[in-house]
Amino acid sequence: MAAGMLAAFGALTYVGIAVLHQPPGLAVLVGVVAALALGLAWLIVATQRGEAAMRRQLAEVADRLRLSERRQHDGETKLALLIEHARRLADEPRPANAIDVEATGTLLRELAEVVSGQEEVVSALAQRLAVLEGGAVAPPVAAPRPGFAPVAAPAAAAPYAAPPRPAAPEAPPRPARIARLADAAPWPQPVAVPAPNLRLMKDAILGDALELFLQPIVSLPQRKTRAYEATLRPLEAAGRGLSAGDLRNAALATGLAARLDRAAITRTIGLVRVFRQRGRDATVMTVLTPAGLADADVSASLRRLVAEEPETAASLVLMLPQAALRSLGPIEAATLDEIARGGVRIGLCEATDLRFDAEALAARGIRFVKTAAARLIEAGQEPGELLEIHAADLGGFLARHGISLIADGISAEQSVLDLLDFVVPLAEGDLFSTPRQVRPEILGQAAPAAASAAAESQPPERTSFRSLLRRASV
Repeated sequence: MAAGMLAAFGALTYVGIAVLHQPPGLAVLVGVVAALALGLAWLIVATQRGEAAMRRQLAEVADRLRLSERRQHDGETKLALLIEHARRLADEPRPANAIDVEATGTLLRELAEVVSGQEEVVSALAQRLAVLEGGAVAPPVAAPRPGFAPVAAPAAAAPYAAPPRPAAPEAPPRPARIARLADAAPWPQPVAVPAPNLRLMKDAILGDALELFLQPIVSLPQRKTRAYEATLRPLEAAGRGLSAGDLRNAALATGLAARLDRAAITRTIGLVRVFRQRGRDATVMTVLTPAGLADADVSASLRRLVAEEPETAASLVLMLPQAALRSLGPIEAATLDEIARGGVRIGLCEATDLRFDAEALAARGIRFVKTAAARLIEAGQEPGELLEIHAADLGGFLARHGISLIADGISAEQSVLDLLDFVVPLAEGDLFSTPRQVRPEILGQAAPAAASAAAESQPPERTSFRSLLRRASV
């Protein structure tokens, strides 16, 4: 750089004296100013390059830290489940099998090694991130050696003799994070429903006295309708102020969630068919519970829809609450994966924990994530939020994995103004439009089309040769 500054100084001085015939003092001054300007420009460029390199290093370290935390979280989750399984085995009246004890001990030992190794990785990456944020050059981080937790190897299996069953020892205290995972409330969480409303909604579900409502989902900031959410409400919901969430809570409390999901899926599919008959390629979302995924009729309807009407299936989005998605059993998970592979899009709703694993969600076929606008704004304003990225970048982070973020519960213009700093492509709320009832005769228009399609799919009736001769002789 010094050579460049000297060259610029010499060139400008020569041009000023020899070509422009300027006084030597003025030519030298111009050359000095030009050389200093060139040096300042080089310093600015070098600083920007250094900042860009620093940002790349910070992003790389943050990605590695997120990956390590995710692996550690998975390991701790498996460890918590195994601990609970071992405790249930210990509480059973029958004697434990020595082979099962040895296999469980081996799994516990392997999980302890993984967790301890991940803790070293997280600690090293956190130190490097702190050094980078301080502006110093971080030393290279050596690959952590997997640590070994002090888990005693199981004793050799001895010939079994039925000793008297000793009293169960007190369980050792569990780590805080594992305790939270093991003690988390399963889905569904109990919700108190007033007795009169509970009786009304139970009778409405059993008697199929339900109405279908549609609420548009609009784009921001254009506020153009991009999709609809279909919900069911009792016939007398308007007079009592009951919502679709109240109906779902009542169904969960009375064990009628599968029956409610069956009615919601049937009406929503019929509405999608009506839209397609009218030439409208509209996306319709509806909430489904794990009980619906495990129901034979609901899963059969979805499989038949995927196999026979792929275009209709592509316009349907099944939304699952975040707590329900995290507690799916093997049957529900298999059904969800099958219909997602068939073309039905999956969505995540009622999201309160904004620490999303976007790559894992996309792998499960999830294309929409819905959270309350107030929750999103609160996460952006609270500096203590333990998010991997800033809440304002959450929409862009999900969009890079093909997932659209939806902010719902918007009832005031101030919420829209607060969301301008967030990358939120879709929004829903009473501010844009309240849920509107779908007339029953509109849903009835889909029945003839479905019946005609079923009739066309049936083979023609066969007529015997003797019947043809009898008809010809008449």
